[in-house]
Amino acid sequence: MLDVRAASRADNDQLLSLTRATPMPGVIGLRIDREPDFFRLLSLRGQGTVLVQEERGEIRGCISLSKREVWAAGAQRTLWYVGDMKVRPDCREKGVGAALAVGAFRNLMDEGADLLACVVAQGNRRVLGFLEGRFQIPPFSSLGRLSVLMMLSSRRSPRTDFVVRDATASDAPPLAELYRESSRRFQLTPVMEEEDWYEALEEDPALCQVLVAERQGQVMAAGWLFDVQSAKQHVVLSMSRALSAVTAPLRLLGGFSPAFRIPKQGEMVPLLALRHLASRREQLGGLRALVQEARRRAHGGGFPFVIYGVHERDPLSKAFRGLPHFTMGSEVFLTSLQGNPDLVEEVARGVPVEDYALT
Repeated sequence: MLDVRAASRADNDQLLSLTRATPMPGVIGLRIDREPDFFRLLSLRGQGTVLVQEERGEIRGCISLSKREVWAAGAQRTLWYVGDMKVRPDCREKGVGAALAVGAFRNLMDEGADLLACVVAQGNRRVLGFLEGRFQIPPFSSLGRLSVLMMLSSRRSPRTDFVVRDATASDAPPLAELYRESSRRFQLTPVMEEEDWYEALEEDPALCQVLVAERQGQVMAAGWLFDVQSAKQHVVLSMSRALSAVTAPLRLLGGFSPAFRIPKQGEMVPLLALRHLASRREQLGGLRALVQEARRRAHGGGFPFVIYGVHERDPLSKAFRGLPHFTMGSEVFLTSLQGNPDLVEEVARGVPVEDYALT
C-alpha cells in the first residue's frame, strides 16, 4: 500500500494545481478552484486535516477530513466530513485512491470518530465505489437527494409584510435561540452559539451579511448571505444539452441584468450562498421574504445566482417554490465507524442539512 502523509502549507501550490486538474462531472461539469489558499475552505468547515499521496515530491492525490459539532438523532454529536477526494488523472488505477481511503480511515479511527458523512454530486460515479464497504470502511447509507438551487438574482424588493434587515449585535442572543430551536428539527445541522453569531456580525459585509426577517418586532427567520468566492471559485466546463438550450437565450439579456449573465464554458460563476437558515415553525413567509431580499442584494452586487441546498423532504422547500432557478443534484451519505447502524437509520429518517457554501 502506498504511503500517505498530512499536508502542510508548503503543499498549497501543488494542491491548487491538483484541484484544477480534477474537475467534477455532472449535469453541469464544474471545476472548483481554491485560489489563493487551498486550506481556506477546510478551515471554514471546522477542524480538520488534508492527507496527500506523493511520489518523488509530486502530489498525486489528496483527501480531506474535517469535524464539526452537529445535532443528530436528538443530541449534540461530532460529525466528520470527508471531501476533496482528488487523484491526478494520469495516476488513476494505480492505487492512489485506495491508499488515501485507507489513510483516512486510520486517521479517523485514531481520532475515535464515529459518524462520517460525504456528499456526492449527481453524475459523479467515480466516488461511489468507496462508499460500498471497501478498505475496512463500513458501507455508507444514503440520506436522500438534495437539490442545489441556483436561484436567479432579482432587482425586485420583497412584497411582504415582513421587514428584512441587517442584524445587529443586539440580535445575537435571540438569533442563537431561534437557530437552536429551528436546527434541532433537522439532522446534521451545525451547533452554533451566540459567539458564532457575534463573529459573523463582525465579518466584512462584502463577505458575510446576517439577515433577519421580522414582523411586529419579532424575528421570524434569519440566515447568512455568504460570498463563496473567498474560499472557492466555480468554473463551468460543460452543460447538458437541455441546460445549454435553456441558458443560451437568457444570455442575450445579460446586458440588462446580472440575473441573465449565465457563464459560458470556461467562465467562473459568481455565487452568493445562503447559510444557516432558521425559521419559526409554520413561518415560511418570513423565510421567503429573506430569500427574496438575498436575491435583490445579489442583483445589486452583480451576482447572477444565490444558492441553497434543499433536501427532498425539507419542509422549508415551500419557501423556494416558484422562484426562477437552475438545479444541480447531489446525494448525502452517512456511516458509523463504530458500528452504530441504528444511529445512522435514525438520522436517515429525518431531514439532513448540508451547507453548500462549504461543500
